[in-house]
Amino acid sequence: MIIIIFLVFLLLITNNLIKQNLFGFNYINVAYAFDNYYYYITHVSMKSIILSQKNNTFIKFFILVWKNIYEEQKPVIDKICIEHTNCNITYLILNNEFQEISAKGYIHRTTAIFYRLLLQNLLPNEKKILYFDCDIVVYKDLNEIYNYNNTDNYYIGQYERKPYKKYGKNFKGFINSGAILINLELLRKDNIFPKIYKFLQVNNGSLLFLDQDAINIVCNKKNGFLPSYYFGAYLCNLEYIRKINKLSLNKTHIIQNLKEPYLYHFKIFIKPWYGIARNKDNMICFDFITRFYELAKKSSYYLEILEKFKVFMK
Repeated sequence: MIIIIFLVFLLLITNNLIKQNLFGFNYINVAYAFDNYYYYITHVSMKSIILSQKNNTFIKFFILVWKNIYEEQKPVIDKICIEHTNCNITYLILNNEFQEISAKGYIHRTTAIFYRLLLQNLLPNEKKILYFDCDIVVYKDLNEIYNYNNTDNYYIGQYERKPYKKYGKNFKGFINSGAILINLELLRKDNIFPKIYKFLQVNNGSLLFLDQDAINIVCNKKNGFLPSYYFGAYLCNLEYIRKINKLSLNKTHIIQNLKEPYLYHFKIFIKPWYGIARNKDNMICFDFITRFYELAKKSSYYLEILEKFKVFMK
């Protein structure tokens, strides 16, 4: 009898919803999608989330992955929740959906960039989720961002830029799709995915930012913006930071605002795994690059990252 009671108790503890209701846990859904190139980097990003959470926060990771590379990626990703107890991982195995949509652009792209568009259908019982690109490092507990009011928005994220002129004057500003809070419930209710997919088909081969353009153009009137102080530097470029985040022209003020963001997005060409030499002209980023490697050293795959990306650390 005692053994049966003990086994039931173990089952209850491993159930996230029971944890939330009986033990006072806050649970946060976080999704990633990536190809066979960036899964070590995703491991570091996930590690940053786990190490930044309060004791009562439980992370439910959802990994969007193509079935042909699932077996290679899984041991690396699984390591996070083997080493930490405040998370679990669910894999959403895909069959190379979007293969007919061109993912060619001026930077490295694969069809994995479109996978986030499927989340509302793949997670029919979830109301919302945070989606992060793998080049995001999190520094603070995510509860404030996760509970940000997005009742009337499909997607909310960082202000990216003004809309392209070819789409007309009635669009709101565009959001960056690399770090977004997604209202899964509202997307399902309004059946938005067919509209997004049709947009991708019609504009196949002509989109610069692919899924990001689709999210912004199809959903523009019902997208919103997260406060700029949640985010770190934008492309590590002071001129661009002034323009996008509308901060003071005073350099000291700008740097001060970048020191303690909730998260940092290493966008486009400025990546820590490119090595110090390639980033030497972007010294405003140096502190964040250093932090990335501090996190990488805490992971199980620091040496693999240095080797895979041929990083010269001197």
